[in-house]
This record gives sequence, C-alpha cells and structure tokens, in this order.
Amino acid sequence: MHELTGECEFNTVDHDEQTKETLGEASITPREMAIAGGFGSWRLTFRVGASGVRCGGGIKVGTDSDTDWGLPQFHDPTGPNYMTVSTSGKGRLSIVLGPGLYSHWLRVTVLEYPLEEGDEITLVYGDRDLGGPGSTAQTFAEEKRYFRVYVDSRGDGRFIEIVDPPSLRVIGGSAERLSIIAPSEISVGKDYRLVVRALDRFGNPSYAYDGTIRFDLSKTGVLLPREYVFRPDDHGVREFTVQALESGLYRICVDDEKNGLEATSNPVLCQAEPHRFSLFWGDIHGQVGRAEKIPEYFRFGRDVSALDYASHQRNDHEVSVGDWEETKRAVKEYNKQGRYVVFLGYEWSGEHSVGGDHNVYFLADNQPIRRSGHELVEDKTDVETDLSHITDLYREFKGSNVIIVPHVGGRPANLVFHDSELEPLIEVHSTHGTFEWFLREALERGYKVGFIAGSDDYKLRLGGAYPGMGDRRFVRGGLTAVYADELRRENIFKALKARRCYATTGDRIILRTSADDHVMGEEYVSEAPPIITVQVIGTDVIEKVKLFRNLEVVYELPNTASTRSSSRTKITWGGASRRWSYSGVLWDGELRVLNGKMTMPEFMPLDRGDERYDEVSETGFKWSTFTCGDTDGASFTVDGEDAEIVVVCSSIPVTMFVAGGGNRLCMPIDQADRASFHLRVKEIGSTPTVVDIGPIDRRITVYRIAESETPRECIFRFVDDGFRPGINAYWVSVVQSNGEMAWSSPIYVVRS
Repeated sequence: MHELTGECEFNTVDHDEQTKETLGEASITPREMAIAGGFGSWRLTFRVGASGVRCGGGIKVGTDSDTDWGLPQFHDPTGPNYMTVSTSGKGRLSIVLGPGLYSHWLRVTVLEYPLEEGDEITLVYGDRDLGGPGSTAQTFAEEKRYFRVYVDSRGDGRFIEIVDPPSLRVIGGSAERLSIIAPSEISVGKDYRLVVRALDRFGNPSYAYDGTIRFDLSKTGVLLPREYVFRPDDHGVREFTVQALESGLYRICVDDEKNGLEATSNPVLCQAEPHRFSLFWGDIHGQVGRAEKIPEYFRFGRDVSALDYASHQRNDHEVSVGDWEETKRAVKEYNKQGRYVVFLGYEWSGEHSVGGDHNVYFLADNQPIRRSGHELVEDKTDVETDLSHITDLYREFKGSNVIIVPHVGGRPANLVFHDSELEPLIEVHSTHGTFEWFLREALERGYKVGFIAGSDDYKLRLGGAYPGMGDRRFVRGGLTAVYADELRRENIFKALKARRCYATTGDRIILRTSADDHVMGEEYVSEAPPIITVQVIGTDVIEKVKLFRNLEVVYELPNTASTRSSSRTKITWGGASRRWSYSGVLWDGELRVLNGKMTMPEFMPLDRGDERYDEVSETGFKWSTFTCGDTDGASFTVDGEDAEIVVVCSSIPVTMFVAGGGNRLCMPIDQADRASFHLRVKEIGSTPTVVDIGPIDRRITVYRIAESETPRECIFRFVDDGFRPGINAYWVSVVQSNGEMAWSSPIYVVRS
C-alpha cells in the first residue's frame, strides 16, 4: 500500500494500517483492449471497504506515468471526453480535476453523508448517454495502462493507494502505412535481420494487421521470401532473415496490394571488402514512469525499432532505491553482446542554473546513482549521496568509464559548464525539437564534441517515438549512428567516447566523412590544407548538403548558381520560438494560386496527431502544424504563364502549458506574428525567397527545387584552401526533401 499526500504528487510510502478489505477495491469495464487514439467509454467503479469514507474524505484517481489520454470535461455532454461521476451512497460528491506530476488526477470528495461499506463511486470516462463520442484513449500502445486509485477514508487528507489498481491494455489501431528497417551495411553471404512493420497513424504497430506482403525481388540482390501473410500473433511486426548475394546498394521494397500499402527500406550498402568500422543504430535517451515497465520499453527498442543499442534515462529525482535496482536488473537481462547492447544510466536533472539536464552512461553494471536531488523520492535514506551541481558530478566521475551528455530537455543544459574528458558529445535532436543552435553554441565555445540524437521518449516507444495529441513534444525522435568494430558494449562505448558517430532526426541516412584518411570524430595536426571526403546515401531525395568549417559553410551541394531548376516549387516553414525547452511554433497558413492551377502536390510528413494539411485543391491548400527547429512544407507544380502564389500565415510561439486538468498541452504564449506575400511563379528561382519572422530561425521559404541526376546519393571531395590557424572543426549537415536531417560529428584539424 502507498500513501498519497499533497495535491499534485503521487508520493509512495509503506502504510501497514490499511488493507484491501478496509480501504476498498476498484474495477474498470469494459475490459476489452482500447485502440490507441480511438474513442471509447469506460466505467471505473470504486467499492468502499470496511473503513467507509467519512465526510471530507474521498478518492483520487490518476495515472502512474505520462499519458495523453483525453482530458475529462464536465460541461458539454455531446462533446468528446465528457465524464460523469456518481455514487450509490447517500452522500453528495464534489469533483476537482487538477494538475498532476504526469497527466492529470481527479479528486472526488464526499459531502454531507459518509459512505458505508459496499457503497460505490462510479466514474464514466467518455459517457455517451447524451450523444457524446466518448473518451479518447492515449495515442501510444501499452500493455497495462493503470488507473491508480487512492483513498482518504478518514477525511484527514492522507490518501492511501489501493492494491491491484484497474488497468486497460492499449493497442495499435488499423494499419495506415508499412515500414521496413534493414541493416545499413552488410557483407556478402552473411545473415542479417530485417523488420517489416505495419503501423497505425500514431506510429504504433497495428495489433490486428493480417495483410499479405510481397517483396519486390526484381530490384535487389538480396535473398528474401517472395511473400508473407501476417499472423494474429505477429501484431503488425515481423522479423525476416536476409542475405546479400552480391555487393551493391540496395533498397528493399514491399507492398500490400489489397490494403494499398507499400514501403521502401533505408539504404543497404553491401561491400565486397567491408569498412574497418561497421554502422550500428541506437537510441540511448528515453524513460518510463515506473521501473516495472522498463522491460516493455527495452523490448520495443529491440523488436519493433530494430535497434542495435539502447539505454534508459529516467530523471534522477524520481528514481527510488528500488527503482534503481530494478533498472540494473533490466539492463543486465536485455544486454546481449552481438545482438542488443544496453547501457546502464540515468538523467542528472539539476536546474539550468546549476547545470541543467545531462544524461549519464556507465560502461559497467552495478554502478551507484548520484542524483541531483530527491524532490520526488520519498525515501531520503541516501540523500547524502546527492550531487547538487554539475561540477560535483564532474568531480565524482573524473577518470571513470562514464560518458555525460548535455541536452535540451525540461531543464536545458547550461553550456557554461563543460568537462572535456567526460562530455565528448552533445544531443542535437529529440522529440523536444531540433536544436542546431545548441550544437552551434558548443562550437562557439570551442568545445570538441560530437553530435548525437535520441528520442527522450516517455511513451514506451524507444527508437520509434512520435508526439501524440495535444502533447508537449513537437517532432519525431532521433537516432544515433555509431561506427564501431563490433556490437559489444565496450566497442559502442569506445566509439561514442571517440565521437565516431552522427545524429539523425530518425531516418537511417548513411553518412561518412573523412579528412586526410582520418575518420569522423578524430583530431589531428596538419599544416597542409585538409582533403575532406563526404558520402551521403539518403532515405529520400537529398535536398542540401553543407560542409562547415566551424560555423562557416565552405562547400554546399547543390550549388544553386550552377544547378538547373526543376518545374516544381517548394514552400517550407519552420524554426523555434526561443533557445529553451518547449519552444515550439504553431503555424496556421494558406497558399492560394492565382491565374493558374496547382498540380501534383506532395506534403512533407507530419509528426503530431493534431497537425494537418487541409482544403487541398487546384487553387492551393491550408495547413496547421507545429515546428521546433525543424521544418514542414509542400512541393507542387503550377501551370499558367502568369500564375502567382499568395501566402498568408500566422506563427504563434507555444510552450508547455499545464491545463486545469493537468494535461501538458502546447499552448500559445505570445501574440501571433502574421506574414502575407505574393510571388510570380516564373520569377521563383533556386535561390530561396525568405520571409524572416523571428528567432530562432523562424521563417517561411519559397524556392524552385534543383534537378539532380542522383537525388538520393552524393559523394564529393573538397580541399580547404581557407584552412586557418587554430582548431578547424569540419562537419556536415544533410537535409532531405522529406525534412529528415543528419549531422556528422566534426573532424578536428589543428593548424599551429
């Protein structure tokens, strides 16, 4: 049993005086599985135990971890998420919906008459009796979504958690797309795993998918089955063994003709003579609210996201002694050398002024946790081990096999503080947003760091995180590619320490850089101008590759001055509202075509469930999307000699907002900035027309797409005659037409 004190926190302490019989019990009906993001109606019933419930007492119902389940409302019985609360006893009920540590809690207080043993309190989530559609389930699948019930039987404000709280299983909905994850680099004749997934609109595996998929064997030199019929126990995910018959570059295609679904894999590079280092993919930044769910989290990363390596990074001020022991047990269980490498770690979560959020990764097992504080940990017996400043953390782990990574989380890392030995990396992207400004600040300060990305997921979708509905996250989670000589914990750790890695926004783009035969992440001394070699193999059309020396672009593909423009026009909008966490922008806009006709529109993928492109026709379209350092947009062709496009768009800075019921919604924080302009289509060129709106890189861009003979692959060499004395950090950024990005860790060339 656990005790609940205070209005907003589910504090957990042992309490021996109450039992199931005295407190009462709760149940939820119907017990059928809930569809992620779908409507339903659920009845939660609490039956009072032998202790009864005095006047002023009552119950609280809340979740035990983050969720974007629909926020209950009590004023519109015909609207979504309408809730009713009633009792079979004599007493009246008072209902308060309040902000909680995670999503929301509901407090029901008994008035006038106490409740006796056997009386019931009933909460109907999504009451449909008066015509409402029901309650919206959370957008992510989960084996057990608990509804935690706490009871104050005495009316003294002390709430005790009941045993065996009711739960629902949440599953993925109908399949809306196929996805294939293949190994990025393979050797001839060796077996590798390939994962085919049928995903719903929120990125969950489709639980009931039973389609027949067919592999296109005409376009690959890879040994594959011809077709496969998904079985009920596949639940939308199936692993296959593949083998390359000859060297080459492959993209594996599959389709489900009956359901109108198709997919192409990430690029697969098979070489007769493999590189010295192999390419492995991982997500080492994410967490779940309760330690008992860590195994489910790791299984998703291994089986659904097909990761090679992973970690669990829960905020330290939420980790009890028991949670840490459970974390260590799960890491040991799931770490399988050569198959799936798992690192022990946690997130040091000090406020920005004392360092901000930093992820801590251990090479070894059985390491102690050294927290920034115990704010949400009830057991204070080890509080003396806390390290309250980031410099204390540096001193504690100096000389240890530990990697510390600053990132832009709930408390953005303060780059005033840095330890060059312990901090070889910084995180440039997560579901919080794309933070190239963070990368640039590190280089401006002269730090020699590599670049990684992760999900910062909290919804059990390690390696495949998407923001949900009304959520405080803005973009899809990222991945980190590592070049290592073997898939073992020691080798992956060594590669990360050596900065032999790069970041992507989630797509498995192949990116290799070298300078005078020195690989990504290395540092060396040279007096001659370095020869930089870059190879990019994209998952979509490569729109831009930029080679930087420190913060200056020294080479760019395509060269807009010498590249022919195609007939297609592209408009993008993007940026962030500030250099901080939860710094999104809401874009509401419209593009109209005058004196012409728009044809063949293609829209960049959207990440959140509440984003949309609307009213698409020959005369234009509308949009409502969120960005946070990334971009959204569309490309199209316009017919008509005198055609013009007219754009009207508002951009509204938004941030996390804890609503009255506790949902962490993205809400406006400033007045909308509005932009309006028109362009003659025949005057639009490959040099972008840019409408600057504000920081950070908040802008609308219109340009003609450049033609390319090899749109998904490029390789080039560049001799930097502008090589300067001091430290020259050479790194590459890649942008694809679908908005996906990649950043290589720098090669540091020192000229005396």
